[in-house]
Amino acid sequence: MLRKSERPLQQLAKRYSEQENIGQSGLKKLHTSGPLSNSISTIKTSVIQYKQYTSFKLSILCDGTKNCFCLLNDNVVVFVQNIVKFISSDKIYICGYDLKTLTPSSFYTIPCSSIDLNIKIVSIGKNQTLQIWPIDTIKAKIWLIPFKEKYIAVPIIHSYTQ
Repeated sequence: MLRKSERPLQQLAKRYSEQENIGQSGLKKLHTSGPLSNSISTIKTSVIQYKQYTSFKLSILCDGTKNCFCLLNDNVVVFVQNIVKFISSDKIYICGYDLKTLTPSSFYTIPCSSIDLNIKIVSIGKNQTLQIWPIDTIKAKIWLIPFKEKYIAVPIIHSYTQ
């Protein structure tokens, strides 16, 4: 716990506070500007909206086009637009668009198919409807790389939640 012999009490206090903070997930950047899916826009007063969700493994930020893509347990890639918490149940959901997986969806096949590593070719479709998913269905954070008018969705290895 101690790194060097100087200021041992301060070092111990800092290490204990770091251990307490590990594993805490949090919602940050409260806002009211949406967007909300059709299913929850009618009950807008019963949800609290946030721009950022942080856990030990990943952080999702809805302010731009960085840090707002994730892979769900059913291997759907989502472009997260909003994070909402229902007041009545304290459940947290992400609002976003599921990205269209293109055919062929494999980016490479040698030495193995990129699909085996959850790396796939996707596109950000137009005219999609906003959907919601529970926050606990997130499998990993995604890095989206532009490639020939499409995108390569690459999961960030250290962000896998399961």
